[in-house]
Amino acid sequence: MMNTSGEIIYIDDDDQDRLLFFDTYQAIRKDLALENKLILFSNGYDAFNYLKNSEKPYLIISDINMPLFSGCELKESIDNELSHLKDVPFIYMSSVADYYTLYNDCPELRVDNFIDKMDYNKLYERLAAIIKQHNITTIPV
Repeated sequence: MMNTSGEIIYIDDDDQDRLLFFDTYQAIRKDLALENKLILFSNGYDAFNYLKNSEKPYLIISDINMPLFSGCELKESIDNELSHLKDVPFIYMSSVADYYTLYNDCPELRVDNFIDKMDYNKLYERLAAIIKQHNITTIPV
């Protein structure tokens, strides 16, 4: 069962991309009155260790190409070692990959969505659509 009030986990080794995502999510959070907390990581290894001991998140969004622990390695480790998180939507985000690259790099892994890194407005539009699609709980007005 999904934890619709759980955290949104975002993993990216690029400081500017993390900042862009943070700013975009804060705007979406305000506009959609979301209660989901955003947790940022700069590598998959730290995110995986956090996920081992945390409550079930609502979404996991990860860059694909990262040193230390790639997005594909993170997804594979979650599937193999944290089976209770298999139903958490896992979304790849990358500026250098597309669906074809993703399929070639991680063909055996289930991926729920893919976001191409883009400018703020396009990222806002795409991320808001994904959040609405997954029916994240909102704060009562």
